[in-house]
Amino acid sequence: MNLPTSSSFPAHVVVRFAGPDDKPTEPRLVAKVVKSDSEWQRLLTLEQYRVTRAKGTEPAFCGGLLDNKEPGIYRCVCCSLPLFSSDSKFESGTGWPGFFRPFAPENIAERTDRSLRMRRVEILCACVTPISAMSSQTGLSRPDCATASIPQR
Repeated sequence: MNLPTSSSFPAHVVVRFAGPDDKPTEPRLVAKVVKSDSEWQRLLTLEQYRVTRAKGTEPAFCGGLLDNKEPGIYRCVCCSLPLFSSDSKFESGTGWPGFFRPFAPENIAERTDRSLRMRRVEILCACVTPISAMSSQTGLSRPDCATASIPQR
């Protein structure tokens, strides 16, 4: 199947959804999620908005997802796109859950971040929501707790 690339359609992105068996579907071209700041503020909690829309970071060891052992899929709170599967989760020792593989490479975007006087790679949902910061020194991903929702079966 030949799909147009996301670069051919800037308001769109190629992603994979979770099928009935929780496996990635075939790639699909979908419209990006576009909302005003006021719409995001109405839809998200204050902490979710701060982390996902204002580039905030939750404190380490924030709870909920760090110690969660339930099987399922971690999804973006902004667009519900599947980001990580619980079978790729590991204890990173950083205070944030770590994942060694995205649910589907198409669902993740990367952006270089030099804001702390070092080069880091920011991992984003394909809808361009920040989901983690990755230190180029350690290679460990740090998804922010408010960004991913509780795994769903």
